Amino acid sequence: MPNFAVFPRVGEPWNECDICGFDFPKSKVKRDRRGRLVCAKCLDEPDRDDYLEEFETPEEEGYGEPIE
Repeated sequence: MPNFAVFPRVGEPWNECDICGFDFPKSKVKRDRRGRLVCAKCLDEPDRDDYLEEFETPEEEGYGEPIE
């Protein structure tokens, strides 16, 4: 079975990717987990906040109190 490329429809609106800023047909953009409209390339790329979430530690009671 041949693999046909899917092209934008005639008159289809275009949206700007919220990360890279390039314009893509509406059928080619998706929402990421933060609600931004992004292209397929930017959808999978981790950003700065993804790396910071790995290092955040939950606040524990007693953290930062002076030692007696």
